[in-house]
Parts: sequence; C-alpha cells; structure tokens
Amino acid sequence: MLESFEPPKWVPLVYNLIALYWIADGGFDLVAGLSAKEPSIIAAVFGGFWMMIGFGLFVRVEFVRGLVNILSFLKIAFGLLAIVGGLVGSAIVGAADRPVRG
Repeated sequence: MLESFEPPKWVPLVYNLIALYWIADGGFDLVAGLSAKEPSIIAAVFGGFWMMIGFGLFVRVEFVRGLVNILSFLKIAFGLLAIVGGLVGSAIVGAADRPVRG
C-alpha cells in the first residue's frame, strides 16, 4: 500500500516565488526589448515566452512543468560544459602565456 506524500510547508511558497521570478524576469526582458533605442522584437518575444512559462508554472500546468524540467536540465548541462571549457581554456592559454626558457 502506498502512503500519501505531503511536501513540507515551505515548498509551495518557494514554488510560487520561483514562478513569480520567471514572470518578472520575462516581463523585464519584454519591456527592455521594446523600450530600447532600437527595439528588439526577438527580445520581446522571448520575454513574453518566459512570462508565459512563469504563468504556466504559477497555475501548475503539467506541460509547462515538464518543459521547465527540460530547460533546467539544459541550463545545468551547459553550465557544467562552460566550467569544463573554462578550465581547459585556462590550461591552454596559461601554458601558452608562459615564456619559453632557452
């Protein structure tokens, strides 16, 4: 028999704060894209997309929650790749930057 799992009391609050962050961040990108000296429709579209993702999280749409899982995985994977690339790059540049003794 499976028992019902009840999440800790702080989880819904943090979940809603994260959803509000996505909405606010997307709104900032949307406004910044439209109000620049040279408006960027691409920045505005992406800002609107992130706002819709945040709203979907806020109202708990399962498709959006799955999409956020995929996007979060990709962000973590590319972040780790950037760390590895930075370490390898600094090893190469650091080795090439040293004066040759002779």
